[in-house]
Amino acid sequence: MMLKGKRVCKKIGMFFLVLFLFFRQSMFLAAKEPEKAEEAERTEIVEEKRKTELIGNLEQGGILFPYYSNLDELAEGIREKLAAPEENFTVYVPYLLIQSAEFDGLLKQLFPGVRAGNYYSSTVYSISISYSNQSDVGEGIAKLNIEVKRTDSKEEQEVVLKLVKEIAKEIEKNASGDYEKIKMAHDFLLQNVAYTAGYDGAYSALCLGKAVCNGYAAAFQLIMEELGIPCMMVCSNEINHVWNCVYLEGAWYNIDVTWDDSAREKGTKSYRYFLKSQEDFYGHGDVAFSTAMKSFVQNTALTERENGWKLKGNQRYYYMDGTLVTGWLLEQDNWYYFNEDGVMQTGWIKSAGKWYYLDDTGAMV
Repeated sequence: MMLKGKRVCKKIGMFFLVLFLFFRQSMFLAAKEPEKAEEAERTEIVEEKRKTELIGNLEQGGILFPYYSNLDELAEGIREKLAAPEENFTVYVPYLLIQSAEFDGLLKQLFPGVRAGNYYSSTVYSISISYSNQSDVGEGIAKLNIEVKRTDSKEEQEVVLKLVKEIAKEIEKNASGDYEKIKMAHDFLLQNVAYTAGYDGAYSALCLGKAVCNGYAAAFQLIMEELGIPCMMVCSNEINHVWNCVYLEGAWYNIDVTWDDSAREKGTKSYRYFLKSQEDFYGHGDVAFSTAMKSFVQNTALTERENGWKLKGNQRYYYMDGTLVTGWLLEQDNWYYFNEDGVMQTGWIKSAGKWYYLDDTGAMV
C-alpha cells in the first residue's frame, strides 16, 4: 500500500511540474510580444530614416529625384519636363510599375497632348525610355532614363526666341488692339511661310520659311505669348494636325494658320479658319481631340467676329473686325464700293463729285 501511495504522489508531482513549466513558458511568450512589436516599429523607423537619407544624398549629389508611384503621375511628370528645354532627364518609379502590363501603355498615354501646349512641347518629335533596377539607389526602385529629340536644337531655340521678340515688337508698333495683333501675326505667317513636308518646328517656319502644321502653330503661339495674348496649341490625333486657340475679349477662338495658308490663292489672304467658333471651324469640329486638351477645346466660345466677303441672297457684303464696310475698300489691289447699307455696287457710281465704273465683280475699272 505504501508503494502504491508513493506512485500516486509521484504522478501528482509530475503533473504540477508540467503545469508550472507551461505557465512559465506562456508568461515568457507574453512578455516577448511587446518586444517583437517594438522591434518591428524600430525597423520601420530605421527603414524610413534610410529612405529619407537616401533621397537627401541623391539631392545633395545633384541627381534629379522626382519619384512617381503610379502611371498617371509618371505621365504628367514627364509632360512637365517636355514643356521645358531639357533633352535628357531621369525619374524614379517603383520597380513593380515597370514590370506591370500598364507600363507598356506609357507612351500611348503620354503622347496625346504632348505637342500641344507651349513652344518647348511643340518641339518634341521622339521620346525613348530605358530603365534599370537601382539596387544602389534603393531596393524596389527603378531608374528611368528619358531621352528626347526635338525639332529645334537649343541653339535654334535661342534664335527663334530672339526673332519672335523682333516680330512682336514690330506688330506692337502698328497694331492698336489685340484683334489687330492677332490678325497681323496670322498674316505675317501667311506671307512668310510656305507649307513644306518634312520641315517641323518654329525654327523651320520663322528662319527657313518652310513648315508643316506644327511649325505654323508653334510660331503663332510664340508670337502671341510675346504679345501677352493667351494662346494654346491644340492637336488632334485623328486628323494628325495641330492648330491654335487664342483668347480675345473674354472668349476663346480657333485659328488654323496652316489651313488658311493652304486655302488662299497666290498673293491673297484667307480668313476661313481665323477666329472661328467650334461650330464654324470646318473640318475640325467633329474630330476626337487629345485627352489633355479635350475639355479646353469643347469649351471654346460659340461666338465669332465676321471677316471678309459675305453673300446674302444676291447681294455681296464685306465685314472687317465684325463691322460691315461702307464706302470704298481696297482689297487685293482692287477698289470696291459699298453703299450705306453695306451692299457692294456695280456699274456707274458717283462718289465725291466724280464718276467711277465698277465691273460685274465689283472691282473698279
